[in-house]
Amino acid sequence: MMMFDAAVGLGTHRMWGRVLVGAFTLAVGLSNSTVQADELLPVGDESAVASPQGQSASVSAHQASQTSEAKHSKRNEDPVIGRTVQAVRVAALPRQEKNEDRLLFNAPIFQPIERLGANDSGLIAIRINQLLGHPVLGNRVSNVVEPMLDSGWKMLVGGGTAPPRAALGITLENIDHLIGSMSFSLSKKKGEPGSDKNSSFSLGMTAGLISLNNPVNHDAIRNAINEGPFTAVLDHVFVDGAVTNELMLKSSANEGDSNMQACIQRGWQVVDGGMMTASIALPKTLGYVENERDQHIDDIFSCAASMAVGVDVQDAGPAEFRVVFVPVEGKTCAELKQALTAGMDLLKSEIASSSGNGQNVPNEAVLVTLQQTLDALQMKSMASEELGSRDYVELTFRVPLDVLMLPLQLNSGQGG
Repeated sequence: MMMFDAAVGLGTHRMWGRVLVGAFTLAVGLSNSTVQADELLPVGDESAVASPQGQSASVSAHQASQTSEAKHSKRNEDPVIGRTVQAVRVAALPRQEKNEDRLLFNAPIFQPIERLGANDSGLIAIRINQLLGHPVLGNRVSNVVEPMLDSGWKMLVGGGTAPPRAALGITLENIDHLIGSMSFSLSKKKGEPGSDKNSSFSLGMTAGLISLNNPVNHDAIRNAINEGPFTAVLDHVFVDGAVTNELMLKSSANEGDSNMQACIQRGWQVVDGGMMTASIALPKTLGYVENERDQHIDDIFSCAASMAVGVDVQDAGPAEFRVVFVPVEGKTCAELKQALTAGMDLLKSEIASSSGNGQNVPNEAVLVTLQQTLDALQMKSMASEELGSRDYVELTFRVPLDVLMLPLQLNSGQGG
């Protein structure tokens, strides 16, 4: 609903946006074998035990192969069948086609606070293995992120003569998943009329963990970047003599606002289980209200304590989004839902007024798709004792895969 300049403020402990691109994407090269996903019980049941879907399929194939071989052997041993014996015809059973699409939001939920420490600003998780394994998104993501990794590695090693990252086994494909604690702020200040610099958006990472498929040698990597400019931060990451499947930087021991932390966790539990999850604390107010759009945003901020977003994608699309807003203390789901509905109505009207105003064909197609997405959006209020005492408002919608890929195409220079 609103565009903001990305004024990203990263201090010594908030440079994770780059450290995750550099030192924290340190990994050993992954072999060309693919990882077969397990079929899990529904998200939220932490006691769920995975039943290997791939194993059952292979067992069925093996049994079918044995049956076929037995029949073939039988025919070889008794090639002549008596014509006086009538063959018994058995009706063929209906074939059960294998469903290639996995269940969405079906991965076990992460517990970032338990791993990284208390956080009352925001959390994020990305399942890199799952994302890279997607038949369409995988290559696009790799093409965008790999150059960033190269730049991050050069930044970490400084002007030294460190070996290429591949020589140390540092590859994107070796990352299974990453989780992080975020610092987030959003505000708007009064400025010059029509200025696009009245808004401030800040996003950083205060702690993070990268889980690797294959272990890395801390000493080897640390020695390669010994002369780089970030050695003080990296001293908190690498452990002398360690060979581990994780690289982690914990945040300082700060409990923060326990009520806000509960709101962040509440939303997280509802939307986790897909390729990407984020949950953030929303500001109490936008600050300066300049127009009707600002007023709607400010109304939402006054009702919502936190927002969580989960994204998952089928092989052929579409992408499914789950968005959860947790109301602030003293506000009801009905009030929050009213504010969200008013904001959506304004967005729909702005899209409708933008259509046919000289936009080029691709932009028109995106506007039409966005309008259809908003029309099909589902909004409901939920209360579940299993997730705690707080109620929440949940929005669900789907986005076609080609629309989802537009940002990746623009970043990779492919366009269209």
